[in-house]
Amino acid sequence: MRASIRPFRWVIPALAPMLAACALDWSEVEDLELVVASVTVVLTVDPVDSTVLSTDALAFLARDSVDGRVPGASVRIVGGSGRTLRLDELPDTAEACRSAWAKTNSQSCYAASVPSAWFAPLEELSLRIATPDGKQLHGKSLIPALFTPSRLKTRDGRCRVDPETSYLVAWGPIRGAWAHIAEAEFTGLARNLWDSSKPLHLAVAWMASFDDTHMEFPRKLIEGGVSSQALKAARRLETGLPWGVSADLAVAAIDPNWANWIRPGQVHIAGEVPVPSVFGDGTGLFGTAVRWTVTMESRDAAEEPGLVDCDLERESSGLNRHVSDEIAIRRHVTNQIDRR
Repeated sequence: MRASIRPFRWVIPALAPMLAACALDWSEVEDLELVVASVTVVLTVDPVDSTVLSTDALAFLARDSVDGRVPGASVRIVGGSGRTLRLDELPDTAEACRSAWAKTNSQSCYAASVPSAWFAPLEELSLRIATPDGKQLHGKSLIPALFTPSRLKTRDGRCRVDPETSYLVAWGPIRGAWAHIAEAEFTGLARNLWDSSKPLHLAVAWMASFDDTHMEFPRKLIEGGVSSQALKAARRLETGLPWGVSADLAVAAIDPNWANWIRPGQVHIAGEVPVPSVFGDGTGLFGTAVRWTVTMESRDAAEEPGLVDCDLERESSGLNRHVSDEIAIRRHVTNQIDRR
């Protein structure tokens, strides 16, 4: 959710990543010494002026053995310009490494974060992994193009929305993106809606449209599926944020490698699951994404004059029409991709 090394939680991988990857069934791996890698690179951009705020990379390496760790590996990501980002090995206790990425008891975690545009949108990246026992893994990914929401206004990353109001967050087509991931953490919910000291986390993924792309907020987040404990809160959020509730929202455009790896579900296309993008002496995911983040606070206009209005388009359409439009968009995108 923040401009940090943390992966997209939904894909754990994130987006967030909003990034670790979905679990791989070890019964599919014949070579017990095969290395399985989940490597993601995320550019976080300012949602208003499009400045690249950070370049974050996260890698999990594992193998099916008594100890699944792959310590001492060299993990490098090389840009088209030759610029290299080296990932450092982190302890299991590091925040970036706390995930249920694989069905193994342990894996090695590597990460790097730089507060600048180390890589650029539409830059092709090459992954190079070398293990101490001589195994070599490689992969390639083209970072999706820059994208930011239209009309959005913020101050210090925050803005105000009207209570009980659904909004349309829109942006244009994104070159190199096959899907989107959105996630949000909601704080300030009433106890009778969410009885936990931790924020409510909701996430969803959907196929990128070749036409203008948008999401209904916060209704889109509910489509991702919620736990039984979150049902009351999800129903309450259908019509907008209750007064006093804030949402840390992150939206990401992901490359084909990432979109293929997290099939099926909301990102459903007929095909093998998962589709690897790491090769050599191993398999796994090498995916890239561009994302933006914003904190939206539900308050009356006159309540806090220093908080700028988000200035997003209000969504007045009914739920039934929204669902019909989503079905039509997904069918269109599926047909287009099947022709590729």
